[in-house]
Amino acid sequence: MATAYLYPVLEISLTTGVVILVLLALSRWLGRTYAAGWSRWVWLCAAIRLLIPFNVSPTHAPLRVPVENRAISLAVPAPVAGVTAEAGALSGAQPAALAFTSLELAAALWLAGIVVFLAVHLAGYLVCRRSCLRWSRPAGDSRIPARVAELRKELHIRRRIHVRISARVPGPMVLGFGKLYLLLPDESYTDTELAYILRHELVHVRRRDLWYKLVLLAAGAVHWFNPAVWLMARQAEKDLELSCDDEVVRGLPAGERRAYGRTILGAAARVGYRGTRLS
Repeated sequence: MATAYLYPVLEISLTTGVVILVLLALSRWLGRTYAAGWSRWVWLCAAIRLLIPFNVSPTHAPLRVPVENRAISLAVPAPVAGVTAEAGALSGAQPAALAFTSLELAAALWLAGIVVFLAVHLAGYLVCRRSCLRWSRPAGDSRIPARVAELRKELHIRRRIHVRISARVPGPMVLGFGKLYLLLPDESYTDTELAYILRHELVHVRRRDLWYKLVLLAAGAVHWFNPAVWLMARQAEKDLELSCDDEVVRGLPAGERRAYGRTILGAAARVGYRGTRLS
């Protein structure tokens, strides 16, 4: 079954990978010309295309990926002398050979890569979730849940959000697909910092950016062998944060935009990375 998908996956990976590399080469120029939000949708379209297991091109495609399909056989070692020789003589059995094609071997390797990729990321997510939540506590500062409630109403977010304080998180983040958590490393924020940080995280929630990242992860799993897809995922996460920043400051006066920028940069300096992130 997997062999039926291998040819189209290779072709889609190659053709879409070329498009990704062109977009990455032009991303700096496009970023100066268009708002950061354009790239969020471009990378999403590319990831979805990578997940469609068939081509919509004409029958005679201009570019095909040739894969030589040779027969391969592996001989099973002969029975150990003195232990199973008598049994083999009685049955007349001969040393068996496992026969398969190079296409079947490539398909098996591809599927194994998908399993390993997903297993590593799932294990990392579960370990992170357990560590962050196990050592977390409810927010003691009443400003935090009150402000979250205000922003949920303002941004039309219906889902309940559980606010927790956890020293195990490197910075403000949203966690979970079913039960949704908003995690903060501490409560030492001014009113202005708190307003900007919480708005940033709740904009992520409203836009369902966690599901966006899940699509990128799925594309990375299917095309784990393609470096262009890895580069796309890395750039897409950066652009996701930039587009979130753009949405947060949209319509704000220049002074408040600068204050927001200082808040994000201050958070980055404190925890050692730029901005907030979803996990």
